Amino acid sequence: MDTQPKTTTFNADTNAKPTSPNDTAATQSIVFYTIELETNRERSSYKATLVNNQKRNGVLKNDYDTSVVLKPNYVLCQFLDQSNQLLKQAVLANPLEPHYEYSNENGDLESVRFRNTKGKLFIRTQFDPNITSINVYLIYKNKPLKLISNVIVSN
Repeated sequence: MDTQPKTTTFNADTNAKPTSPNDTAATQSIVFYTIELETNRERSSYKATLVNNQKRNGVLKNDYDTSVVLKPNYVLCQFLDQSNQLLKQAVLANPLEPHYEYSNENGDLESVRFRNTKGKLFIRTQFDPNITSINVYLIYKNKPLKLISNVIVSN
């Protein structure tokens, strides 16, 4: 039986979650993915391409998990392993249809939605060496999810 006390450290500079001395550098890393989305004017075809993938030391306060609330006109990103098993997922603003709110001249809140043919998703998540791909879906109101692409990532 191991009688050594288990120690926990806390990094006050980053407000990071407590870590044990047994954690590896991989679990203490954040990965940043930039995925470019493209469509044509008719919105009949879509494409997603990984344009950047960077890893930095650190720990996120909150990371994605497997439960999400789907929001119309947003994008669902599912992080998958080699067997296409869901590891975590996130709902993010759709860069092809950015939505902005503003106060009009009467002080009333109004909104406007733009339709772009190109846009970039910026994703930040805790590094997981098991992530091999990201499924990117469009979320519609009262319609099935539309798979844009399965983006292969290299860790």
